[in-house]
Amino acid sequence: MIRPNRFVFAFMYVVFAAVCCRASNIYVAQEAVGGNSGADCANAHSATWFNSSANWTPIVGPIGPGTTVHLCGKFTGPAGGGRYLTFHGSGTSGNPITLIADQGPVTITAPYWSGDIISLGSARYITINGDNNLTLQATANGTNLQYQYQTGSCVSGSGGGNIIVENLTCSNLYVHACTPPISNCRDTNGYGNGIAISNESTVQILNNTIHDLHWAVIYAVGSGSYGGFQASGNNIYNMDHGIVPLIGNGSSGTLSNVFIFGNHIHDMQSWDDVADNFHHDPIHAFDFANGTITGIYVYNNLFDGNWGVHTNSGTYMEGPNEGGVITSCYIFNNVYNPSAGSDASGSIADYSSNGCLAANNTVFSSGIIARFTTSGGAIWYNNIVPGCGNSCPAVMGGNGGSGLIAASDYNAFALLPTNGNGFVQPSGHCCQSLATWQRLGFDTHAVVSPPSGQGTVAYLNFDPLTYALLSKSPLIQTGKNLYSICHGQPVPGLGALCSDYSGNPRSSSGNWDIGAYSHPPAAPSNLTGIVK
Repeated sequence: MIRPNRFVFAFMYVVFAAVCCRASNIYVAQEAVGGNSGADCANAHSATWFNSSANWTPIVGPIGPGTTVHLCGKFTGPAGGGRYLTFHGSGTSGNPITLIADQGPVTITAPYWSGDIISLGSARYITINGDNNLTLQATANGTNLQYQYQTGSCVSGSGGGNIIVENLTCSNLYVHACTPPISNCRDTNGYGNGIAISNESTVQILNNTIHDLHWAVIYAVGSGSYGGFQASGNNIYNMDHGIVPLIGNGSSGTLSNVFIFGNHIHDMQSWDDVADNFHHDPIHAFDFANGTITGIYVYNNLFDGNWGVHTNSGTYMEGPNEGGVITSCYIFNNVYNPSAGSDASGSIADYSSNGCLAANNTVFSSGIIARFTTSGGAIWYNNIVPGCGNSCPAVMGGNGGSGLIAASDYNAFALLPTNGNGFVQPSGHCCQSLATWQRLGFDTHAVVSPPSGQGTVAYLNFDPLTYALLSKSPLIQTGKNLYSICHGQPVPGLGALCSDYSGNPRSSSGNWDIGAYSHPPAAPSNLTGIVK
């Protein structure tokens, strides 16, 4: 006779208890209220209850795969607090654990934070949904405020995966307040991060508002292979760095399939300082190691506002000059239009391993620059680069070597330097005029305001506020057709190049329009119909 295994029965009982007792909806407030049942906001559990591992599966707790935790009202942490809400378990595929602020406005504040406000730990299959009601912030930390302390992040996680952070506001972790002139700006504290995720795959940072802190969104890899990162629809401002996918010092990991699109990143002037400690970048992908970043797509983003005097670049791909590798990078359909400030390395700085594709961007400020690339793969097509007179080049191809640009054509120029130094290509071809540039085989189909690029931006005839091409613009149907590059490619990804910034599809045949926006097709005329 086979006797039942008491351990098996005990284990099955624990599993059954965990499943039967798990609530699909749990409500949490700062302190327990009402009957402390978690059934609604009037009977909510406390934040301390949420933070106890005893209330999470796989013990017998009610928080587990498929659970939605609803936040209720205001939460206040102590000065220097951290890990205010801490996850102790994971969801599963199709059954994530969701933390949501759908019961009205929710704030989680402290005078300053010394750790993360929401800590995911190594949890997997987690969704943080602010439902446009959730604000995570410090209230008194910054240049001219009561405190100037090191801070953590609004949301952090490491070693998990399948994470969504969406529809929340992360603000004021450190309010850096540079007031021009630059001699007034002496705060060198680089404090406060927004959403920081490391060593995880399948991460989405969607439709958040992030402002007044050091770095807004960080996706970091050490050793190992990770990928599937998406940052889209975010509004990011008053920061030093916007979105930063990176492989850090001493690491040798691989980061692949990075999609950064549809974001509005602006106004970095507040992070200037007299010592030039902060080199602002709306987007900065960097590999300071022996690792590899491959497959990075930056598109349909708007970069504007006051960039300050210490901005490095609007989009900065930095790898080989720091010992790492960045390959297969695509920068398209973006608008770079600072209202004030300057940049050191152009609106687009391509320091990748063998060149990015930069196509159909509308680029104000200092144009496009490629440097330190190890082989000639940079391709620039259909970009509007109005230029800024004698203060900057339109395009620049490197600090040394040869063949750093594979192709540059069908771009549009207006205000080239009167000294003829609008184009720079290394290996004995420095600082030449447009005519010399074209004799090198570049931009032979360029649209240039007469005479030879010394005209006005008005010649290009596009709306300076909406960036839309006007009806008589010379940019209409004078660009290169890139349909063969983007057709059949995935979206998110290179397939998005087959549409413009607004999502209007580009033609499969004939010349494309130049720039991020396509001109709307004319309404059909001379149509006849039969009235019945």
